[in-house]
Amino acid sequence: MDKTAIQKTIMDLIIVMNAAITNIRLYPPTSALIVNSVERMYNVIQSLLPQVDCVEFAESEKSLLVQGDPLSEKDQKKPQVVSFLSLMLDAGIRSISIEKGLTKDEVNRFLQIIGKSADEINTTGGIRQLFTDQNITHFKIGEQLYVKTDSERSLVSGMDIKDKDIVKFLLGDQAFSEEAVDQIRKSLKDPELISQVFQEGIRHLVDGGASEAKLSESVGEMLDKLKEASGASKEDIAQFILNSLADMPEDVLLTVLTRNIEQTFGEKVFKEFLETLDNEKFERLILKVENIEKTVSADPQFTAPQLESIRHIFKLMKTSSKGRGLTDDQAMQDGDPSDAQKQKIEKLKLALSSILKGETSEFPKISGLDGLAEVVEKLAEKGKNFTVDAILERLGEGLLNNDPEIRTAAATLLAKIDEKFESTDFLEQRIRLSQKLSAWIKFETDISPVYQKITSQLQNLSQSLIENGRAEDAGHILEAYNQIYTGNLTKDEAIKALSANLLQNLATEDVLDLLLKDTRADGSNKKKEDIYSLILLGTTTVERLLDRLHDSHNRSERNRIVQIVTKIGESAIQPVIERIRQDGPWFYIRNLTLLLGRIGTTSHLNILEPILTHSDPRVQREAVFAIQNIGGEDIGKIFLENLYSVEDELRILLISVLGLLKYQDAVPSLLEMLDSKTPGKTKKTKNAILEKACEALGRIGDKAAIPALENIRQPKGFLSLKTHDPNVVEAAKEALAQIKK
Repeated sequence: MDKTAIQKTIMDLIIVMNAAITNIRLYPPTSALIVNSVERMYNVIQSLLPQVDCVEFAESEKSLLVQGDPLSEKDQKKPQVVSFLSLMLDAGIRSISIEKGLTKDEVNRFLQIIGKSADEINTTGGIRQLFTDQNITHFKIGEQLYVKTDSERSLVSGMDIKDKDIVKFLLGDQAFSEEAVDQIRKSLKDPELISQVFQEGIRHLVDGGASEAKLSESVGEMLDKLKEASGASKEDIAQFILNSLADMPEDVLLTVLTRNIEQTFGEKVFKEFLETLDNEKFERLILKVENIEKTVSADPQFTAPQLESIRHIFKLMKTSSKGRGLTDDQAMQDGDPSDAQKQKIEKLKLALSSILKGETSEFPKISGLDGLAEVVEKLAEKGKNFTVDAILERLGEGLLNNDPEIRTAAATLLAKIDEKFESTDFLEQRIRLSQKLSAWIKFETDISPVYQKITSQLQNLSQSLIENGRAEDAGHILEAYNQIYTGNLTKDEAIKALSANLLQNLATEDVLDLLLKDTRADGSNKKKEDIYSLILLGTTTVERLLDRLHDSHNRSERNRIVQIVTKIGESAIQPVIERIRQDGPWFYIRNLTLLLGRIGTTSHLNILEPILTHSDPRVQREAVFAIQNIGGEDIGKIFLENLYSVEDELRILLISVLGLLKYQDAVPSLLEMLDSKTPGKTKKTKNAILEKACEALGRIGDKAAIPALENIRQPKGFLSLKTHDPNVVEAAKEALAQIKK
């Protein structure tokens, strides 16, 4: 997830958190609204934490900072941001950090505390004391702001702490205050900084003349301290450092690679790391390792264990799939080109034969074979579509094999083929290939480097298709990840988070703009698949769609958003309710009311009832239709109870609906209106109310209404001067006919 996508998701978190705090203040802890609010906040946090080490909010000069950066001016003015910032200031909070490992129960406890008034917080010992009492450990509050800087600048605002100081802290050479230590721990959530500090530590030890024994001991201690201070696992720390190996200066690299690899990184982690490198980085790193191996071999000052370590690493690199491919290329350059070429062609022929025969057991052996993807690319260029399709079909079958090694090998091969197709603009072939990969995405149970790589490739393909007006061709990709994200397919949290990231990364403002338009760039009408794509993306970005519903001045766009959110359904209910409570322009509240009427249930009638007395009659009417659309045995009672608390225009509508519902309990009130001297404020509304009351009584069919209706049809008594509008008289006649038949 890129920085922009992360910030947008954090904005969603602010909206969800702000709504949750509002609910906490209004409802008891056991309320379904509270439970749903906690669930939604927890899910948004869980989608963020795999992408960032912690989520950080801070206040600076009465502006909100997210991950150390200020929000845009437009976002700063959003009511949810203003409210959240005000809450922080009132509680005396300068920063909030949310760290990995939290539970739903801890989210609930945090909200219960943060939802208290400033007076309540102060009288119970202050917010820190409340956090301690409630055992809240993954939400941190503080006074100082974290500022990400380079090694030459202060790491912590207001504190002169640099990389070298952190190294001394990790090695136990320098003491810091508790506050400074806390800030150092926060700063070490950044993978880049961990790698930077590690390299600085190596230099510090080497420049200090540490002996070989001391060096080995100190490197181990530093890794343990980094693990402890950052809260990351040993594997994560190793991965952070490995990712920077290719760019490390050779003096630092030499020191790192002459340690025992198992103790430093773990051989398994190192092997997995090699497979994630692109060819350029791999070649750069193996060249450096080869030079270091030569240096260590030729210099007697290096010990036998050091030489053994670097040779072991060099061997691991050469025997990896990328290393073997590099060796084959080198052999063709340095040896007899014709023999090497013949040998390689023979290997490729055997590999293709195995694939076409469906010999899935051979897939793991050939997945690292260099040049195989290029052969498939050449076949496609020559128009050998039947052969290409057959290769893709056999590999696609391998994707769904019960053996995970075979599945991974097939996925690795197809990922390489997809890269080649992308470089040669074979879009149709990529779309067909993506259908097989999407099936694998749904089938696979474990996340792996190739799973992540294919997800990235499918994301890029989907974005390209949407941007070029072919959203329907990305539907199967979006559907696969949507099913995982929504829980329709059971996957572990890592895969769910990856799926959420793909959907969120695709749901950019530009993509939403494209999908929300009625027509394509050439003026032709959009297909219904665009709406489907928006529905699949919208499940992760309901809040953003509702923001657009608020801001849009395009009626057609608003209609499309309403259509999309309606089809998203249940997962959109809570965000819609929260927006209704926050109020807004009449047309926005009317659309939200319409939405709740479409996707809500009888449990949401209490949300809609107050809207019957909204200041704008258009919103009031929408509330009537929404309540009627939801239905249920209580709606007649709701309309009847509000009959005299609304203006004449809405009363006329309510009377009609009560008649349509044949709501028996409304008869006394309707008869009272017929007998009233002033049923309406004006002559026009008076006659309309009487006419609709007659019609409603006719539909209800209660014989108790006959005398009153007869009196309208033909007033009794010689001296009766009371006459009615012809339309009212006609309505009374029709009502009598309905009741008497």
